[in-house]
Order: sequence, then C-alpha cells, then structure tokens
Amino acid sequence: MRRIFNSDELETKFRQYGFVCVQLFTPDEFTDIKNFYANEYHNELHGFHSSLHLKNEEIKAKTYEYLNATLGQKVNDLLFDYRLVTASFVVKEPGNNSEVIAHQDWSLVDERKYVFLNAWTPLEDLTKENGVIQLIPGTHKLPITYRGTGIEDPLKQLRDQSGTFLKRLLQPFFLKKGQVLIYDARIIHQSPANVSQTRRIACALGFIPQDAQLIHYSYNRDKNRILKLTVKDIFFVKYSVYSQIIPQEVILEEQIDHSIMCKILDRKDILRTQPVLERIRRSIGL
Repeated sequence: MRRIFNSDELETKFRQYGFVCVQLFTPDEFTDIKNFYANEYHNELHGFHSSLHLKNEEIKAKTYEYLNATLGQKVNDLLFDYRLVTASFVVKEPGNNSEVIAHQDWSLVDERKYVFLNAWTPLEDLTKENGVIQLIPGTHKLPITYRGTGIEDPLKQLRDQSGTFLKRLLQPFFLKKGQVLIYDARIIHQSPANVSQTRRIACALGFIPQDAQLIHYSYNRDKNRILKLTVKDIFFVKYSVYSQIIPQEVILEEQIDHSIMCKILDRKDILRTQPVLERIRRSIGL
C-alpha cells in the first residue's frame, strides 16, 4: 500500500493503530475560526450536526476555502502526496440528543488501494462532559465494507446483538485545543452526548491521495446492487445527506460493480483486529 505520512514515526504508528495524534496548532489560532463560525452559521440547530450535511452550497464552499487556508495546508504538510476534498464543522449542541453512535466514515476511495484520512481537531479541550471522541484502535484492519447513501450499516448486527460490545472496546481521546487526530475512515469511532453547558465545535478535514479518484457508493434499490459513482472533488459542496439527491453535474462515471456486496461485520471481525483479545478468545475456545 502506498505511503501515507512523510514522517517514518507517524507512518509506523498509523499502520499499527489506524490513527495518530499530533500537536499542530496553537490555541490562539482557533480564535479566528470560532469567530468565523459565529459570523457565518446562524441556524438554531439541535443535537449533533455537520456543515457538510447542509443544503446551502455557498456556505459549504466558503467553509471549505476558509478551513483549507487556516488548517488544511498544515495538515497536508504531514501527508505524502494527498489532497483535501472535504472541510466542515462538526458540532454538538448541549443536550442528551447529541450522541454520535459507533460508526465508520463513508468509503470515499477504493479502499483496496487507498486510505481516506479524516483530520479532526476540536476548538475546545475535550472532556467527559462535552463529548470526547472515542475510537477502537486497529479497526482500520477490518474487512472491506462499502459505506454510503442508503447502504446497510456494517455495524448493524453488532448493535443488534449487544449494545455494550463495542462500548467496551472504545477508548476515549481527550484532545487538547491545537491537537489533531488523523484517522483512517475505517476506524470505528463515536462520541457521547455533550452534557456540558456550552456548544462543542470541531473541524473535520478529509484527504485522499493525489492519484485516487473520489468515490461515492449508493444503494440502487431497483437493481438491488451498490452503485459506484466516481465524482468530482466538489461533490460534498453539491450533495446533502438530507435530500440524498446526487447532482448529475458532479458525476464523472457511474457503474454497478457486481463484485461489490454488502458486508455486515460481526464480533469475530472486530476481535481479529485486537491481537490481545484474539489470543484470549482462542485460549478459551471462542
């Protein structure tokens, strides 16, 4: 697989765990970003919300340009021949309805060849109260799944079996303001509700290799198959998950790949990514 980081140290850590955490910004650099958000986003929203999900193309394009200028280049300097394709604010308003359940991010590249990276940085220190991000290290080594519009959640069976199985494996990462968590989109992650008294804002920037094509997978009900769309880099400026209407002008190629099948993960898939747990499982005959 192609190299991801310029640094050998970061490359080694990422290959093992599926993520790295780096101190990249000073806290003062985030003051202007918070002001930008306050000036541009006036909707009274509740729970968890992402600017990437909005229908307003103008504000999404403006956010992309702004976050690319303020954060994107510094992150990209760590990466080996990557480019920015998404940039958004991810926000938790105070309240119990702001939980984000365990999930993997959408597949935006051919994951048999490439790694899509999400660079996630909070504008405030993370605490137990404001919705600390939690990950299961090593789950970037899970079998390939296809994640996108209308596709059955690969983690569905695990939730049906037991709501506590994944929670026992999730580890909190109390990032400080200025730290960036860069993770493989396949990593299982979640965050609990923000039960503090203030809004928690983070920035999420998505990167793909320069030689990769941006892909969006969508379930085609008529053919009962997953549709593979090769799309332009402006796809997420034009597309909204609320409408789920895919604009034709951003599609470069559309095909139904009959080799692509829905994959639902089970406990054994997860445990195989956890070497210590796998050894215990085998020793007791599970």
